[in-house]
Amino acid sequence: MEEAWHCVEEMGKLGDDVSFNSLIAGYARLGKGELSLVLYVQFLRTRLIISQFTFAGVLSACAGISGLVEGKQIHALVFKTGFEGNIFVANAVMDMYAKSGELESSWRVFVHCKTIHCGLESDVFVSNAIIDMNAKCGSLESAMFVFNERSNLNTISWTALIAGYAQNGFNEEAIKLFTHMLKSDFKPDNGTFASVLSSCAGLTALNYGKQLATHIMERMRKCLTYSEQR
Repeated sequence: MEEAWHCVEEMGKLGDDVSFNSLIAGYARLGKGELSLVLYVQFLRTRLIISQFTFAGVLSACAGISGLVEGKQIHALVFKTGFEGNIFVANAVMDMYAKSGELESSWRVFVHCKTIHCGLESDVFVSNAIIDMNAKCGSLESAMFVFNERSNLNTISWTALIAGYAQNGFNEEAIKLFTHMLKSDFKPDNGTFASVLSSCAGLTALNYGKQLATHIMERMRKCLTYSEQR
């Protein structure tokens, strides 16, 4: 492996994507996950084209060193680059979570991948379930990615995302999402209001929280009045 490293260095700018992927996977197999991660960071800096082999290698490295934090960051990039439906990558993500003791997250990845391959991801009910599942597991980036990719959003979609941020302590973000929801002309329901009021209560700036709660209560009153008039 040391000779391979020197060969890649001599190729100029640390070689190409094939060389990088081979080294990342090789160090992972040898139990030198830290070196795989160093190579992965260098890979990203060189702006080479990332592939399923890159992800599989570096996720294997994370699994070998129980690098859950790094693994989650890489999983977020998997979503951003559109590889979440790739079986090769999905298996590596599941393995990383399982070996890090995150069995629920591993199962979630399996369900999402299966949903994609069954062609069900475009179904609004399935989409909402995936958003809700990711949000409740604390994978907010994944939930947000699925949310942003959907063109068939509804109140349930928004509520699932807002509730996820609120439950994970991101109160200001939950309130910002609620504001964006209203500006997008979606009508909140009781579940939405419950999550947002919970976020208001969780704000450290108590006065601000009270003011916001008052504002939201007024919004609730208007929504209820509108519903009764219909």
